[in-house]
Parts: sequence; C-alpha cells; structure tokens
Amino acid sequence: MSNRDELIIAGDFNAKTGSAYKDYPDNMGPYGKGIYNSNGAELLDLANRHELIISNTMFKHKLAHVTTWESNLRRTDTDRRNPYRNQIDYILVQTKHKHKVINSRSYNGTTTFTDHRLVKMKYLSKPQKDKSHKTNKPINLEKMKDPLVRAQYKFNVEMKMMDNEYKHQREGKQPGTQDTWTEITDINHMAAVEVLGYKTKKQFQNPDIEQLSQAQKSIREKINATKSEEKKSHLKRERNKTLDQLHKLTKA
Repeated sequence: MSNRDELIIAGDFNAKTGSAYKDYPDNMGPYGKGIYNSNGAELLDLANRHELIISNTMFKHKLAHVTTWESNLRRTDTDRRNPYRNQIDYILVQTKHKHKVINSRSYNGTTTFTDHRLVKMKYLSKPQKDKSHKTNKPINLEKMKDPLVRAQYKFNVEMKMMDNEYKHQREGKQPGTQDTWTEITDINHMAAVEVLGYKTKKQFQNPDIEQLSQAQKSIREKINATKSEEKKSHLKRERNKTLDQLHKLTKA
C-alpha cells in the first residue's frame, strides 16, 4: 500500500465498542454507545495494530444518529417502552487522516428492508483549493517599503482572518492543521493581490538591449531552419556571443 493511498473500512462488524474509549483513545472517540463485547475488543485491537480510528464514535449526536441497529422486537417481560438499539456498524479511517473526517453518523428512515441504519461519513479526501485568485504573476512587493501600504496590508489580512473565523463558528466546524495552513496562505495571497497588486513587466529602455534581443531571436530561427551542421555550428557560436553581450547589458 502506497503512502499516498487512503484506507477506509466500512461494514457491519457486530461489535460493541461504546465503553472502551478510556482503553483505546487513539482508535475511537468518546461518543460510542453501550458496553463493548468480545467482537468490539477484537475490532479495537485490529484498529490499534493498524493505526485506525472508528469515525462514527468521534462526533456527538443524538442517540438516533449514534446507534446503527434497532431490534424489531420488544421484550414483554419488562416495562421497557423503547426498542433495543446498538452501535455495531462502523466506518474506520487511518488515524493520520482523522482530521479529514468532517462528520460521521447514522441515518434512519432509509427505504431498505433491514434493521440496520445507514452510516455516512463526510471525508475530505482531496481538498479542492480555490485557485480562481491565484496566478503565476509575481506580487509587487516593492510597495511594502511604504509603511502606509504595510499597515493597509496588515489590516486587510486581519479582517479576512476574522471573517474566516466567523464562518467556521457559523458552520460549527474546526478545520485540521493542513486546512488551517491552506486558509492562512490563501488569505495572505488574496490580501497581497488586493493591496499590492502584480508586478508589471519591465520594458527595455536601452535600445542596444532591444536590438541584441531581436538579433539572437533571428539567429535562433536560422539555426532551426538550416540543415547544414557546419553552418548550424557557426550560427550557434554567433548566437552565444550575442547572448553574452545581452547578459552583460541586462546586469549592468
């Protein structure tokens, strides 16, 4: 299995893991149900050996969204009004990727003839980055020499960071380390584009530089067009001399 592969295991394990959080804090969350049984112990041992975590024990939900199985029968020898429910179906992911799990829970009301509930997990496998504001153009960092521009840039970044924090609070989610780093770099880039803008391409003011640049392009075209190796070698030497002169002028 490649390091780039992401392992996800899902199924009906007929295993109760609810009360084992204290013994396996790296392999399950604190929101399981019931007392774990022998199947649960085997499942958690497996998860521990292979560095896996049970995703649908990581998030706090009401009981209907924690349990994954419901008995169709009610015991008549007790005063119990509700049916028996258990959490025995799970989705496991690698522990190193647990920050990519946004949510995991069960759903009732599915139109299938089964006493099990559907378990779904929101998993950010390959985050799609917003590249609409990105370009290969270099930022005009020369403007940062102006203290007023630096202050404006700092203010712009702070406002965007606050807006981003409010967004997370409204959505009720806490991004992982990698997502946080991506958001910070994107915010800084957007602020730089808005305040500093892009660096404009320098126009050659020196006519000698323009002339030499055109000359080397002309020689290059002749090299590509000729079939004579002797003539091609001569043209290459001539172009190298022109390029040397061009480099000296541009560095001056």
